[in-house]
Amino acid sequence: MALHEDPDFTGRIEAQMRPIIQLFVPIFFVMVGLSLNLREIDWTSPFIWWFSVSLFAAAIVGKMLGALLLRGPWTERLAIGIAMIPRGEVGLIFAELGRTSGILNNDIYAALIIVIAMTTLLSPILLKSYYRRRRLV
Repeated sequence: MALHEDPDFTGRIEAQMRPIIQLFVPIFFVMVGLSLNLREIDWTSPFIWWFSVSLFAAAIVGKMLGALLLRGPWTERLAIGIAMIPRGEVGLIFAELGRTSGILNNDIYAALIIVIAMTTLLSPILLKSYYRRRRLV
């Protein structure tokens, strides 16, 4: 309750957490990157590529459909949908939890990492292009 009522308190907590976040976030991403043994993955497997393409399409369509539920001009809805595409850090957390708990095998984990990387890299490019076409940048 205090976080909603006292902006100064929220600011102090954020300022105090910043060093911890700046320390542990890079370590987490390095650990996730190092945890995948790329030699154990059969990159010729059609499953990995079809699963990646399916997840990639579902990620984009899901975010865009969610943005269409908003009120406002279509141009703003489209921009919001594009901006929602990358959810890399959340996806990495769940993928890593699934891998370490044995729920995900290496093929599924690799497909998830591919999709997370593609959506994280694609969104800024699409947003820049979208705003450039609309002459908003």
